Amino acid sequence: RSKTELYLKNINDLYKKFKPMPRKGLLVRVPLEPSVSLKNDWVNTSVNEVIFIFPSNEPPLLLTFDKENTPYFFTFTKNINDFLEELN
Repeated sequence: RSKTELYLKNINDLYKKFKPMPRKGLLVRVPLEPSVSLKNDWVNTSVNEVIFIFPSNEPPLLLTFDKENTPYFFTFTKNINDFLEELN
C-alpha cells in the first residue's frame, strides 16, 4: 500500500496514446483501504484501487478511476523495480 501511494505521488502525465490496454503484458490490481486522495493536474478524487499495467514493449502505466468510475491512465517517474520484486 505505501509503495503504491508513492507511485501515485510520482504521476507525471496522462497517457496519450489511443489504446492504453496492451495486447500482451501484465495487469496488477492493488486495492487501497482506506482510499487515498489523488490530486494532480488531471484529477482530484479518492482512489480505492490502482491497476498497474505492464505492457511487454513499453513503460508501465497506472490506471485509476474517479468517483464517477471514469478511467485515468497515467505515466509516472518512480522506478518500478522494487514493486516488481515484491510480486515475485
